Amino acid sequence: MIKKNFSEAEAKDHVLAKLFIAGWHFAPAKSSDGQVTGSRVIYLICADAGGSIPEVVQNMVGPKQAIQVVKNLYTFIK
Repeated sequence: MIKKNFSEAEAKDHVLAKLFIAGWHFAPAKSSDGQVTGSRVIYLICADAGGSIPEVVQNMVGPKQAIQVVKNLYTFIK
């Protein structure tokens, strides 16, 4: 798939991964007295790069990517 969609030079910078599940959950955030005070957003993704990327790197980069995705969503909605 990478060879089909990218040049040889570009393909060196990409890795295919299996995506098992991904999704969003939005819910109101409430105070102790039940008043809605904001929104709770959960972004879930479970993927496996199959050893192409060391696990330590995945664990280091993954949480930062999730935060960036949520920031991008906020910017898009705004």
